[in-house]
Amino acid sequence: MNNAYRRYIETGKAIAKVNSTSSLYEIFRLFLHRLVTGYGSDHYVTYSLFKKPLSFKGWREYVDKKDFCKMLFIHNKKSNFGVLEDKVVFAQQCVEKQLPHPGIHFTIGYPYQNTLFPNHCGKEVIVAFADIGDGDYIIKSCDGSYGINLWSVTKTGMGFFVHNDHSLISAAELAKKLEVSRECYLVQDKIKVAQNLHSIMPGRACGGFRINSFLNVDGSIAIRYVLAKLTAIGLVSDNFSGGSSGNMLATIDIDTQRICRVIRKFNDGLLHEITHHPDTGTDLRNYHFPNFDEVLALAQRCAQAFAQVPAVGWDIVLTDRGAVVLEGNPMFDPIGPQLCANRGVRNIIPKLME
Repeated sequence: MNNAYRRYIETGKAIAKVNSTSSLYEIFRLFLHRLVTGYGSDHYVTYSLFKKPLSFKGWREYVDKKDFCKMLFIHNKKSNFGVLEDKVVFAQQCVEKQLPHPGIHFTIGYPYQNTLFPNHCGKEVIVAFADIGDGDYIIKSCDGSYGINLWSVTKTGMGFFVHNDHSLISAAELAKKLEVSRECYLVQDKIKVAQNLHSIMPGRACGGFRINSFLNVDGSIAIRYVLAKLTAIGLVSDNFSGGSSGNMLATIDIDTQRICRVIRKFNDGLLHEITHHPDTGTDLRNYHFPNFDEVLALAQRCAQAFAQVPAVGWDIVLTDRGAVVLEGNPMFDPIGPQLCANRGVRNIIPKLME
């Protein structure tokens, strides 16, 4: 409890410095927000509620992940989640439905039968790694999320360079490293973002887009919220993680296909709007995404192909060869929609899914 109080006090002081107000006043607002919503200081900071007028109704409109998932569960049947959450099944479905998806070379310790990708265990994994050609690969958990258990590696004549910890290891050492986690993995080609996006999505992590689609009762697909994951140099995952990753999140106007605003967490622990990419200096204001129609069109195709899950957050990358879908998220995070709308979605989402 002491740590929680300390966090509130430090957060209140940081907010007071930004707003040029009294620390006591901002700490009071933080505790009042907790009393009204039941949510913690992270929720208050994520949506920059300290920059908005004091409004109990407005605060209650912003939901946390738990409440947001309850709203989605009303329409997204958990029994249908496997087709998206199991990344091997999802990859198989993408191949069968002719949706562009990263090529998968093999799986490691996958417990279920699959018809498209060879599965390896034990010493077979070492041989499988030795047999793949030189190049860039992503190794990720078959049912993971938030970039956990994701490895970015490059195979060369000298071995495997692991970008996560900047180590050069052999195929046997890589297999051992994965075995320790006791996860089942898939090994796929690393998708590279289009050259004309490198100025806003630089570095190793593959920047991309989060497209939230909703299936209407008449069978049509509505795309309501669109975000871009702007990556920082030095990271292997494009996850935003509430800003703690160091990556940025940009809201996009669907009609103009331009960036509306970009947020990033600063050293003060608060999310701030930024105008330029911190690593490349690129001006992000009204930045227009080339060929963005391809991203929206692929999201539509994915939503139609996986109609058994009505509301999905699609992770899509725009490459030099076109748009590629990485994943579909049936329990996507409320951060994106609420930042896009610049308001809480407690009453918006149910109406979209009626």
